[in-house]
Amino acid sequence: MNHAILALLLLAQSVGPADLETLKRRLLAGDRVEARETARELLARVVADPQALLNLGQLLGTHQELALAEQAFRQAVRLDPDSYAAQFNLGLTLYQEGKPRDAAEPLLRAVDLQSSFEANYLLGVVLSDLGRGDDAIRRLRKSRTMRPQHKGTLALLGVLYVGGGYPLDAVDVLEEAARLDPSDRKVALLLVEACHESFNFAKALATARSAAARFPDAPEAQFRLGYELETGGAFEESRQAFQKAVALRPGYLEAEVALGRLERKAGSYAEAVKQLQAVLRTDPKHFEGRLELSKAFVGSRDLSQARPILVELTEEKPDDPAPHALLAQVYAARREPQLAARERDRYLALSRRSTLTGGMGGAEPGRRLRRFVP
Repeated sequence: MNHAILALLLLAQSVGPADLETLKRRLLAGDRVEARETARELLARVVADPQALLNLGQLLGTHQELALAEQAFRQAVRLDPDSYAAQFNLGLTLYQEGKPRDAAEPLLRAVDLQSSFEANYLLGVVLSDLGRGDDAIRRLRKSRTMRPQHKGTLALLGVLYVGGGYPLDAVDVLEEAARLDPSDRKVALLLVEACHESFNFAKALATARSAAARFPDAPEAQFRLGYELETGGAFEESRQAFQKAVALRPGYLEAEVALGRLERKAGSYAEAVKQLQAVLRTDPKHFEGRLELSKAFVGSRDLSQARPILVELTEEKPDDPAPHALLAQVYAARREPQLAARERDRYLALSRRSTLTGGMGGAEPGRRLRRFVP
């Protein structure tokens, strides 16, 4: 076929501004059935025009017609696999559709084609959703070099650093994020956690006090303050913070468990049992509540009550060292040396690779601080 004739045919089949405006009006009017029919007609006309497909896909994506937008961008990628816009928009649309695994491939290709802030950031978000924390960190660190003060990048890096065991890095980025937006409660509380995980308990407490003062009506802020006060041994002030958290959010089980733990630490085992049993009436499977209840029973020498709870916990979370340590104590007190030795050996093996926290006021972890290595 003559090239001039082919060009005229493609032009006749393409989608112009008037077509897009018609589709836009129908989308805005809320007539989705008619709008989708129009979109399908336009898609059929532009199967060989990458730019028209991009324009159409972007309009559909803007109006949350994601399945049709995906169709447009997939065709654009087939026509021009080296198009950054086509690969990026396909990845973005797939992620918006809740398909992060499918989104990763076109976003990786987009980054190879053009290492933009947007592509690196979105790829980092996708990899985070897929549980690939270190890979996500690498992409987000790259995006941070392009926009050092992008709060979303800093906040997500903070989450990933804490979750990945890099609390020193988390403190660095979260302090910057908190400076940029002091009103972000989640960032403020995550910064407290990062300071705590860095073993800087004085800084964690000071940061928690600041957060509780700035967010006095946030139960999470009061709870976190109670956490840090308990860690520092200020049990009475800690109790007040936990009580305030419960007052702000009735049924806040973590705070109620903490109050039971404080009763146990004070030697008020009967009060601890009462408090913790109330928690378990609300949530019978609450792990920390059952663990603390077993500790209260051990403290009061009611070993027959503690044993079945601890056996159940070791079966539910066999890799958690805390129940094994307590169960070893129970068996030893019951003069069952073989069972005590078995649980003690399990505890020792597990504690070599994980930290025995024993509640919020647990001992300082026996792990080394580390930073992320790119």
